[in-house]
Amino acid sequence: MALSNRQIKHIRSLHRKKFRNKEGQFLVEGIKILDDVVHSSLSVDLLVLTPASQNLQNAYPDLPTVISDEKTFGKISSRSTSSGVLAVVDKPHSYFNPGELGDLTLMLDGINDPGNLGTIIRTADWFGINDIICSEDTVDVYNPKTIQSTMGSIARVNVFYRELPQILSLLTDQFMIIGLFMQGDPIDKQKSNKKNIIVAGSEANGISKSVQVYIHKKMSISRFTPSFQEGPESLNASIATAIACYELRKSR
Repeated sequence: MALSNRQIKHIRSLHRKKFRNKEGQFLVEGIKILDDVVHSSLSVDLLVLTPASQNLQNAYPDLPTVISDEKTFGKISSRSTSSGVLAVVDKPHSYFNPGELGDLTLMLDGINDPGNLGTIIRTADWFGINDIICSEDTVDVYNPKTIQSTMGSIARVNVFYRELPQILSLLTDQFMIIGLFMQGDPIDKQKSNKKNIIVAGSEANGISKSVQVYIHKKMSISRFTPSFQEGPESLNASIATAIACYELRKSR
């Protein structure tokens, strides 16, 4: 069975946030991410394969599958180098319950780079963090570049979009709210003896003032550049978040 013009139009529309929201679907590409999605609670609506990868039909016999020629596949893919594997996936219907958050949760304030968001989701998965709460101006988690950067972790980590001050007002008594700043107490000295939320802001703007009022501790990543030597202005947001996750997990 080949791709119809209607299917091509539909898949191409999912490259845009407007239509991902409208249709309640997103795209994944590549064998690794597909396999993670298939073995999760997510539902695959359509699998598209090129002739070179059509043997995957044997691995996933229950998925509705169509075969696309390379030229057409290039039109629907977001990648410069074709993987030959693309799936239309239904967005999950995750219910946000503050009472069910784990001992460590990530909160992202205005992260606008899709690659950074995807890497943070992958980091959360590595450190056993189930939930990430994003401000509403954070980049769309279903952006194809974000999905690709998660390397399949999107299938295991819940990502919610909420008004952060409103959520923090509900959590301030149950959690230690830790904000990542350029200037603050070294996070490697922080002892984790209760449930924690790590708040990370964008590299350009940091954590917004409306969120800062709920932060219990301002923490920073220790810098080892010699005092006489000029160093970088800041760490990449995803790297800073990964270091913070490691330090808090280590201290428990």
